[in-house]
Amino acid sequence: MTLKGLFLLMILLGGFWASHRIYDNVYVENIAAENYNGITFMNANGKRESPSYFQMARWILTRKVGPWPEKQIEEIPMIPAKKIGENHARVTWIGQGTFLIQLEGKNILTDPHWGEHASVMSWIGPKRMRAPGVDFSDLPKIDYILLSHNHYGHFDQKTLEKLIDAYDPQIVTFYGNDTLIKSFRPKARLTAIGWWGKIDAMTEASQLKFIGCPARHWSGRGLLDHDKTLWGGFMIQSPQYRIFFAGNTGYNSGRHFRQVREKLGIPNIALLPIGGAEPRWLWRHVNMSPVEAVQAHQDLQADLSLATSYDTFSDLGDEAYGQAPADLSIAMAKENVPPHQFLALKPGDHVELPGHSAFTEDTPPPKVGTEKIKTPFEAWHQGKVKPRV
Repeated sequence: MTLKGLFLLMILLGGFWASHRIYDNVYVENIAAENYNGITFMNANGKRESPSYFQMARWILTRKVGPWPEKQIEEIPMIPAKKIGENHARVTWIGQGTFLIQLEGKNILTDPHWGEHASVMSWIGPKRMRAPGVDFSDLPKIDYILLSHNHYGHFDQKTLEKLIDAYDPQIVTFYGNDTLIKSFRPKARLTAIGWWGKIDAMTEASQLKFIGCPARHWSGRGLLDHDKTLWGGFMIQSPQYRIFFAGNTGYNSGRHFRQVREKLGIPNIALLPIGGAEPRWLWRHVNMSPVEAVQAHQDLQADLSLATSYDTFSDLGDEAYGQAPADLSIAMAKENVPPHQFLALKPGDHVELPGHSAFTEDTPPPKVGTEKIKTPFEAWHQGKVKPRV
């Protein structure tokens, strides 16, 4: 076993301790959900699809990770506007599942993560290899946080603590995650919902709605708490736009994406995960591949899709750095999806509505530094990554 494998095994053991300590008295009560049996949550097929301890051990001991940069790639961060006016929306990718969504004069963060590691321990584990596209200190006032699930790549306690302390945002999440947040910030403003649950965030100045959407995934921050909290995605609705954030999810038949379209309408922008999907024998039910992400884009009939959950933290999957967007571009070509309809951005890049042009005149694209590996596509073309589609 490699030294990295040993470290990951230590993290699993640390997770065993953490889940025992944190979840000893955590429970979900007084809810009526078809996918909850009183102890754990399930996917829509009535099954729990979290990996077994034996599967995780097999993966850790036998995994072969593709090449990644040796040190973190620094980005020249973008400074976002304080707010975006009526009839406009701006969506900025910060990294992993973190987007700054600005519409109706409000600022929304999805799965905020400014940490250096995606791990139970802040000093070890999957390491951030691309700096956030927006510095934390440059964030505008955050009004809402949408939290899809509790995995370490999407639920970073230190980031949440800083955001709650600085902005006191309204946090919308799924059943059970509110209890976890209360364990470290008891006075946080929290609303927990299930799939298809709706939050009306209407004020005199805005008419936003957040609807919880099904995802095919799992939850857990250790070895004893698998599936004790719910996971999902969100549809953000305003009078002008629909923005769908899928969280993390598998594809399988794609039924849940078609349900979203049929129940809530076609999204103007869909935020779809493409990374952390290898090896397929382990993750095929709960993490989409780039090929499946293209299918999801087609199922949703989205005007525009943006890729999430790729090329940010090493070791979350076995893909090489740059592998997921390279495979995405090939899958799009095979399905005759025009390149402008599904984008894999760099951290700090944004799109705008109406028009979803990548940049406006007053906000030029961030400059690219002089790193040896500049972008996923350059890594691919330099022969460091071979497409697998």
